[in-house]
Amino acid sequence: MRRLCRRKHLSSRLAGYEMAIGFGIVGTGMIARFHAAAIKEIRGAKLIGCFNSTTEKAKTFAQTHECTAYDSLDAMLA
Repeated sequence: MRRLCRRKHLSSRLAGYEMAIGFGIVGTGMIARFHAAAIKEIRGAKLIGCFNSTTEKAKTFAQTHECTAYDSLDAMLA
C-alpha cells in the first residue's frame, strides 16, 4: 500500500508536465522512414537526429523528418 501511495503522489506532482523522450536514428535507409513515422505517433517522443555513413543521405532524411543530421555517430550521441 505504501508503494502505491508513493506512485500516486509522484503522478500527482507530475500532472501537467509534458515529458519528452528524444530519439536518434542510425542509418537512414528504407526502414528508417518507418521508424521516424512511428516515433512521430508516440506522445512525448521526438526525433532529434539521424546519422548515416553517407552525409548527404543523412541531410536529406533530416530535412524530410525535421531533425538534425550528424556527420558522426559520436556527435549524435554526445
